[in-house]
Amino acid sequence: MIKHMFKLVWNRKRTNILIITEIFFSFLVLFGVTAFGIYYTDNYLRPLGFSYENVWNVSVSGIFDSRHAERAQAMNDFKQMQLALRDLDEIEGVAGIGMTPFQIGASNGPICYRGRSAEARYNDGTDELKDVLELKVVQGRWFDSSDDSLNYEPVVINVRLRDELFGHENPLGKEFDLPKDPEERAKTMPQRVVGVITDFRQHGEFHELYNYCFHRASAKKLSGLAMIALLVKLRPGTTAAFEEKLMNRLRSVMKDRTIQIEPLDRARKSHMRLVLAPMAAASLVAVFLIIMVGLGMVGVLWQNVSRRTKEIGLRRALGGTAGDVHRQVLGELLVIATAGLLLGMAVVVQLPLLEIVDWMSPGVFTVGLIVSLLVMYGLTIAAGLYPSWLATKVQPAGALHYE
Repeated sequence: MIKHMFKLVWNRKRTNILIITEIFFSFLVLFGVTAFGIYYTDNYLRPLGFSYENVWNVSVSGIFDSRHAERAQAMNDFKQMQLALRDLDEIEGVAGIGMTPFQIGASNGPICYRGRSAEARYNDGTDELKDVLELKVVQGRWFDSSDDSLNYEPVVINVRLRDELFGHENPLGKEFDLPKDPEERAKTMPQRVVGVITDFRQHGEFHELYNYCFHRASAKKLSGLAMIALLVKLRPGTTAAFEEKLMNRLRSVMKDRTIQIEPLDRARKSHMRLVLAPMAAASLVAVFLIIMVGLGMVGVLWQNVSRRTKEIGLRRALGGTAGDVHRQVLGELLVIATAGLLLGMAVVVQLPLLEIVDWMSPGVFTVGLIVSLLVMYGLTIAAGLYPSWLATKVQPAGALHYE
């Protein structure tokens, strides 16, 4: 029976090649959208690593900008803002951070330890940042005032970087390798790990887990930073009306600067829309493409049934049941679909080998592949139901009209 179906498909190869091509390209598009959807869902279900609720981002123009003429004055302005905000009853804490959560862009580079290297993103944070963002320290500690007198620079890394760079070693007290260049080595202070946090997914829930490293933004280091932003943690129940009061307090300290206030919750929603917009557009294209392929398969099968009335009637006359005819028509369509899907899989399985999707875990890739195959086979069966039902209605006597 199966051999007979392959012969029937091959005998109509000119017609079937168009359907195979449509299925091939539809599968590729569907796999791309499905894999990205599962990838984003898998990332979304993972812990974010920090709390954004009741936290506002306060940015002031000119503070620690690279064009700022007087760094000492900039550091003094920053301290004044911190002191002014801490006096407000609605505020639980104030912290400084280099790159704020949900901000586009990141600083990254290699981190080495005893010859081992790991690519990591890094940021700067003040001593209060752990409490403001509710970072979870699982090993060691966060920065504090005792770090002022150290002869090395304390750093805090996340669990992922700890596992990749140190393996089973205890990372606390370990120092990163210094630059090999003598001049750079002389200017670089040793960096020593003092703590480990669970994670800090700066770009939000939809982005992958990555290695992360925090440097301490101490009073001494603040004057050398290119940028710094204030994160203000509000007490629960504080309303949006507090923004005006906060703005007035900041303007009393920073009279000649532009001040912007944005809740992290609002920044998160804007960033999520930015990420999901291309995904929604691609999904819409994939849906329309699949619908067109399904309608095309229905039309071709319908035409084939109409042309093969004599053949089907003859089979019924020889004892073939309606179920036999139904299975034959669906079987032929499944053979055609399998040919297109095999071509698509031959392309898709090359992606991990060529490291094109190395950012995607094997589990996400496999699930995306299986779901895409199931959807395409489901579409094939759905498209063949009505034409195969029409084929079962052909009677032996009806075939005589074609003689």
